[in-house]
Amino acid sequence: MINTVLIGFGYWGPNIARNIFRCGGLNLYGICDIDERQLERARSIYGDRVRYFSDYNEAIGDASVEACAIALRNEAGQNAARAVLSSGRHLFMEKPMATSLDDALALKELSQKHGAVLQVDHILVYNPFIRRIKEIYDSGGLGELIAFESSRANLGPHIKKDMNAMWDLAVHDIAVLDFLCGGQEPLKVSCIGEKRYGDQEIVTYLTMKYEGFIAM
Repeated sequence: MINTVLIGFGYWGPNIARNIFRCGGLNLYGICDIDERQLERARSIYGDRVRYFSDYNEAIGDASVEACAIALRNEAGQNAARAVLSSGRHLFMEKPMATSLDDALALKELSQKHGAVLQVDHILVYNPFIRRIKEIYDSGGLGELIAFESSRANLGPHIKKDMNAMWDLAVHDIAVLDFLCGGQEPLKVSCIGEKRYGDQEIVTYLTMKYEGFIAM
């Protein structure tokens, strides 16, 4: 059993906590959130079966903690991720892992330097339907890949202030495409977006040109 602390019990954190709690190989050791109201919400579910932290540095400093899961806004999540990986703890991170190449490479380098596993929550890659499509495609049952198209038309229950529609939603489909095509890299990428109701693009249109096929 791997003692795991969840950092961030806001919008998506409760879903991650529930799955850690139910997973046979993991032990939900603790829950961390700076907001005491969120911790009270967690206590109403898990009671005294887990520990509670208001500072992730305190959680990381606990010698019993072996891994962390992070569900925070990007800027706070980057700081917490660096602290977790620098301590040598394994990390499961809510997508997107980062919104810049430099930040992503920094996390990768930290995980390699300290021998820690870094996994991002690309949940659809583990969906049995997606895996079945991959099997059929690899066997030649679907023929050649010419075009990949995906559309998401629901912003969800609230508009995120730190994340645009591409970073929040398109990353799921990019992860699926990457899985299906065996990690091919695009030759050309273009994206446009429209901002409304805030500073983030709530509508985005992404096109990627690969060797032999196009994705949009």
